[in-house]
Amino acid sequence: MRIVFGVLALALVVALTGCGTTSSGSGGGAATVSGAVIDPISGQVPAGNSVVALLQDGITVESVIATSGGQFSLPNIPNGSGYQLVANSQSGNFARTLVGPLIVNGLDIVVPVSVISTAELQALGVTPPFDNTTSIVAAFAQDANGSALNVALTMTVDSGAATAAGNPAVASLTPAPDMHQITVTNTVTGQALLFTNISLTGGAITVIRAVFGSQQQITLAGTLLQTGGTGVVFGGVPLTLRQNGTQVATTTTNTNFGTFTFPAVAAGMNYTIEAASATNSFVRTIFGPSNFTAGNSNLALPVYTAAQLQQLSVTAPTDQTATLVAVAQTTTGLEIPVSIQLNTTPILQQSGTLPVIAGIPAGTYTVTITNTQNVMAVALPNVTLPSGSLTMIDVAGSQLGFTSGSLVSRGKRRR
Repeated sequence: MRIVFGVLALALVVALTGCGTTSSGSGGGAATVSGAVIDPISGQVPAGNSVVALLQDGITVESVIATSGGQFSLPNIPNGSGYQLVANSQSGNFARTLVGPLIVNGLDIVVPVSVISTAELQALGVTPPFDNTTSIVAAFAQDANGSALNVALTMTVDSGAATAAGNPAVASLTPAPDMHQITVTNTVTGQALLFTNISLTGGAITVIRAVFGSQQQITLAGTLLQTGGTGVVFGGVPLTLRQNGTQVATTTTNTNFGTFTFPAVAAGMNYTIEAASATNSFVRTIFGPSNFTAGNSNLALPVYTAAQLQQLSVTAPTDQTATLVAVAQTTTGLEIPVSIQLNTTPILQQSGTLPVIAGIPAGTYTVTITNTQNVMAVALPNVTLPSGSLTMIDVAGSQLGFTSGSLVSRGKRRR
């Protein structure tokens, strides 16, 4: 994505997409994540050893055995997003529990880990699977202090492989050998939390503690402009802000200056911004996914005109199908070789520095962009491709773990 961050607000607190108490951190871009494991129904610390691990995108960063009082501390956690706390009972006294997602911004945070026993889950109508071929996922809503929230939730697993509603929202599915993606949405506020790379065990219950409320509000502002440093801006254009594929807000760029503002946005992960011109003055573009944990006041969203893409041999369809093109760049404009994949049957996929898939039936898809140098990938759910349309997806190189390598530069395309 070629969102260029011009000015970042300083001293922003850690967002668990709203969780935790902050204090002075250890500095140097690292923090301590600490807390306590407790059963809020009984008010007791679970008997036996509780193992608490901090994961980032499914990979364990640090783990520790909690004390007899349930306390744990994980020091020297690097700044970043996509963190999850996972608590397991070595003696099986409570269901495996995930809390988050978390964002670490250099400040120490205290995270309550509320666990629940199998008997307590059964009293709530959540029963274990009958055999090892099935896994149960139960999502609960809580606030930043670990207290339960009485709000209805919806939960989607793997873009619709399993869905559920309620509080808890309970889904039953066959666990896959690979990782799962789970989205939990607060139906009152519309806030969606994404849990990525979740492993599920057959014959077991996994509890997700989705933390809502006490969330930092930020402002997103910037300019919609033509790529290539032409100085051309686009006014009167509708922009749509989404999180995990769900619409959060809309706005329109200023008629004269092409500027825009999204006020009071909840700090969080997996946002996209879509720009579409009713007059076809530029190619419809989806920027993202992006993690917004700071107040970003000078975002530049560069878009291509149809003529610019024609010079690169990319054209709009002449029939009722759709065409999709992807680009990923570093902040200096160097392009990263990527592959673009749609969840069609059979799967549609192309690779390159400007990969194009043509002849796509109009519809809504999950689009995966993968850095072919290191196979890091990002997924964009619920991407609508209208008939006869040309759509570009613009991903930031930082989202794909950019490392130096054989890159291509088409000249100055950023500002």
